[in-house]
Amino acid sequence: MNTFGGQHPDLSELDAFRTGEAAESTSLHVQSCERCKGIVESLSMTAEMFSPPEMVIPEQADIAVMAIIRERAAATKRPRDRILVYICRGAIAAAAMVVLGLGLWLYPGLNQSGEKPAVAPVEKTAIHEADIDGDGRVDVVDAYLLACKVKSGSQAKRWDLNHDGSVDDRDVEVIAKLAVAVSEGGAG
Repeated sequence: MNTFGGQHPDLSELDAFRTGEAAESTSLHVQSCERCKGIVESLSMTAEMFSPPEMVIPEQADIAVMAIIRERAAATKRPRDRILVYICRGAIAAAAMVVLGLGLWLYPGLNQSGEKPAVAPVEKTAIHEADIDGDGRVDVVDAYLLACKVKSGSQAKRWDLNHDGSVDDRDVEVIAKLAVAVSEGGAG
């Protein structure tokens, strides 16, 4: 019985029959057509000839490969940890800049008459006394650290950078100006 009106299914339909994925009409045709049964058998032999041999992986090799995979996976976690450290440091620096900026914006250093307070000229040697964290340069971190000390009420005379007898926001401003100084190549 030929359900294809005198025509046979094409090779892709016959291969679908071989793998069990054919439409019902193709299955009915192949079951009743000797020619198509022969083609399906030939396709089966060809597929078997080109299929890769079944590989048995020894248990020792499997264990060794898994150990290498675990080792490499552990190694890849380390750079992510470093990135997290850099992100945290960046966030802390950004927070310090925000705090410093707000401090300078909220307390611009003007007295009641509207005049800027006198700031003693800072010499090259003052760079060292303005280096609060001792890293060899004056930067916004130093200004942030002094702002924290001012906020906590610390009055160490060594941090009176404008030499007005008091450790306050104006001393933080001195460090901030040194940190962003452009003349003579900056402060640090």
